Amino acid sequence: MPDKLDQFESVFKSADMPVLTHDEKHFRQILVVSDQQPDVAGDFWQQLRRSWPILDRDNAEWRSLPVNALQDAGNFVNRVENEKADLIVTHRYLAEAERGQLRGLGSLLGALVWQTSAPVLILPCDEQGRVIQRESTSGTVVAATDHLTGDNVLVDYGVRFTPLEGRLVLAHIEDDATFERFMNEIERIPQIETDVVRREMKEKLLHRPQAYIKSCEEVLRAAGKRCDIGSVIRFGHRVRDYHTLIGENGAELLCLHAGDDDVPARRGMAHMIATQFRNLPLFLI
Repeated sequence: MPDKLDQFESVFKSADMPVLTHDEKHFRQILVVSDQQPDVAGDFWQQLRRSWPILDRDNAEWRSLPVNALQDAGNFVNRVENEKADLIVTHRYLAEAERGQLRGLGSLLGALVWQTSAPVLILPCDEQGRVIQRESTSGTVVAATDHLTGDNVLVDYGVRFTPLEGRLVLAHIEDDATFERFMNEIERIPQIETDVVRREMKEKLLHRPQAYIKSCEEVLRAAGKRCDIGSVIRFGHRVRDYHTLIGENGAELLCLHAGDDDVPARRGMAHMIATQFRNLPLFLI
């Protein structure tokens, strides 16, 4: 057994550390999906562009797609996909009549997040259907995941939303529940010194995202990016860990993966975050 552990450690140490390959993200086609009435739609449009001037950096073509509560979700997704947008901008309580009683995302917003291929920016909205516009900006964007190492797409989108002199926080939240299940199985093997394994495995699991974030800093500096790059690397897996992350960094935008069927835990976490973070703008890939 010690030979196997030594072999595993050797492979772990010798593995190449992923380095960021920066790919500049552009929003040239922006689709605004809203249930705003025609008499206020113009105001919403102008408020959106005033509050999020960074979206206009690529001189984007803006298009709108109005929806209502009678819209069929399947046809709705097809309409959105036919627009072939680089970015979809929408808001909470999309086409929902019972806004105060809504606990999930609702049928249309859920379909938009989980079934469309383009990334989605979700803006907070009050129970009267008014989109909550930002009065001031902190310039801080948080890009968070449970597996940051090698996640170039998340980093690139985080950079795209970060103001020139703003701050991008790259956060790796290692799943502590999965780690504990793994350690529980190891502890059943009497030949293994579990205290040593626990300590060294924790160090190794956190070392890779640390090295990757360092590469992000170097690559982005070489690419001329002037924003400050911060890092958060810790164990956790609950929504409250993300609440702490947002509060500690004063984030004005949270970027994360919407998840996919191959990673059900990540999809579940994204759903809980999207459901509970009602007053924070979210960018979902």
